[in-house]
Amino acid sequence: MNRIGLLLGFLALASCSPSDPPPAAVAPRKPAPVPAPASPPASPAPPAPVVPLSEPPPAKTAEARRNPVAPPAVPRAKGLSGNIHLPSFTFRSLSDIAHVQINGEFLGTAPCMWTVTDGLEFDPKIPVTAWPPEGAEKIGTSSHPENGSADLWLDQSDGAVRRFPHLHPGESVLYVDGTLGGRTVRGALRLLVEGQKVVVYTPLVNPEGEEASRYLRTIWFDRKRNE
Repeated sequence: MNRIGLLLGFLALASCSPSDPPPAAVAPRKPAPVPAPASPPASPAPPAPVVPLSEPPPAKTAEARRNPVAPPAVPRAKGLSGNIHLPSFTFRSLSDIAHVQINGEFLGTAPCMWTVTDGLEFDPKIPVTAWPPEGAEKIGTSSHPENGSADLWLDQSDGAVRRFPHLHPGESVLYVDGTLGGRTVRGALRLLVEGQKVVVYTPLVNPEGEEASRYLRTIWFDRKRNE
């Protein structure tokens, strides 16, 4: 009986031997970090505002393309209206832009039309006594079976400047002589076609065609050249 008790005592001491390490403590496991909620996708940037293109400049009219130079700053010609009109003359230029003035007032840009009427206001500083006028040459005639007829004479010589010192640079004297409505019309006008003078020119056209009628009663001008 004592032997059994002794054996049990040895067994108890062996199980408690200090050479055996105590059981390791189990460290508590850290909870896994909760993932941060995903940020919502960035909204796309708003499109850049569309800047409207400036409107293109309006297309030039045929008249503007033909006459790109602004007219001179002078009054519009007066004294050209009347009750009786003869068929019109046309001032045409063979070169460049030509502004036409009568008595210092703007008539138009060649080609432009002008007519003899019973309401013309002649230049009182240019007396017309003898006919034909000194130094002038005939440049055209206009007639109408009911209204009458008139001749145009032009003096673009240096002598006109000496006789009429009030002429502006480049001006010549346009004489009118005719009968309108049974009344005599005679007088002088100051004519300016800038930088140009009357020339003799006959276009090569069919005399029976439309071009011929277009050039009826045309007074042609060309650039002044060194003479």
